[in-house]
Amino acid sequence: MLRGESAINGAWGYPWTSFAREFWRFVVVQKAVFDLAETAINYPPMQDPASFNLEAVKKQIQAMMKQHEGQ
Repeated sequence: MLRGESAINGAWGYPWTSFAREFWRFVVVQKAVFDLAETAINYPPMQDPASFNLEAVKKQIQAMMKQHEGQ
């Protein structure tokens, strides 16, 4: 360490002190997300949630392959 800096007050400790100084941002975002999620009670989603797997795509490809087998 240079010039009396330690791991807590020097460059190595900066992420920890910055986290402590900026923690208020997490509280603000948490409140906004909570408010948005609460609206789902009065106004539920109108469509089914998205599916993030490829099963539907695989079935569609297999169906198209079966259609073109005889050609």
